[in-house]
Amino acid sequence: MAKVTIQTIADAVGVSKGAVSQCLRNPGLTRFSKETRQRILDKARELNYVANQQAASLRGGRTHCLGMVVPWNTPEVLDVAEMEAKKHGYSLSIHFTDTDLDAERQALRHTISQRVDGLIWLPSDTAWEYKHTIDQLQQAGVRTAFLEVALPGLPEAGLVEVDYKVPMKLALDGFRATGCREFLLISSLTHHHMRANRITYFKNYLKRHKLKGRVVVSNLEGEGMSEALEDFTMPVGVICESDWRTLSFINLAKARGFRIPEDIQLVGVGDMLLGGHFRVGELSEVKYSAIRRPSGEMARQAVHMLVEALKDNGKTSLPKVQLASELILRRSTLPATKAC
Repeated sequence: MAKVTIQTIADAVGVSKGAVSQCLRNPGLTRFSKETRQRILDKARELNYVANQQAASLRGGRTHCLGMVVPWNTPEVLDVAEMEAKKHGYSLSIHFTDTDLDAERQALRHTISQRVDGLIWLPSDTAWEYKHTIDQLQQAGVRTAFLEVALPGLPEAGLVEVDYKVPMKLALDGFRATGCREFLLISSLTHHHMRANRITYFKNYLKRHKLKGRVVVSNLEGEGMSEALEDFTMPVGVICESDWRTLSFINLAKARGFRIPEDIQLVGVGDMLLGGHFRVGELSEVKYSAIRRPSGEMARQAVHMLVEALKDNGKTSLPKVQLASELILRRSTLPATKAC
């Protein structure tokens, strides 16, 4: 069977090739009569016409594809980003890097080679190892929207960041009001800017209120946490960076015979949405309190700012957007008995 082309449809309907092309790209185009548009669409459907997207991208200079490079598989971010991109007529090419810088650079190079129209990027670190890749992004003219932290070298890039100060204060105030005698922040081995901001706030809070506490650096397997569980004053208030680190801490604490929340009050950071309905903190055995990151809204805002910038053909810088996080109280914290 001969391949069906735009010319095939034009010959069958009795209109020009340009008319078919324009009506297929924009069925609501008023330049042509409603009857003509409908005849073109009906004939395309009858002949099972499939558009050649690669050829279209070469003609228009656009691939209608967005790239996404993230260190972790966060379902809420991916689901919302994909749905939002699709709503605006874009596909989404996703790469996970597992916080590996070499894998991240490779993913970014591959994304550039795909000639994506825009990039959503959550850097796994702030190291200058990215400099060459950032230069490549700039040379390729790829519009970029950062999540959580923006890297230097792309001054026109957008940023969707999260303010954690209010829920962190509420969590720490709650620990104080319920008699916690020591405070721990369990953080990551990587020195990510968003974690650095939370660490700084935590340290400043302890200093301001003359409280005993420290930052514990740990991996997801529990190294660092185990040592912390051997040396603290109960009751203790603990904030854990990330859902997986929180779950790991819960398992270690239970194995050592500690009670949550009687001995250890616990707040996790993240509270990831699973399956579109369930939060990790709700599904855990302990049902832990959490500082909820607005992951879905972050993805929505990132796609939106890229789409709007692409409408403008890259003439303006992308905006900076700050979203609020919130403290969700569950069974791993005690109700406050006094105001702080």
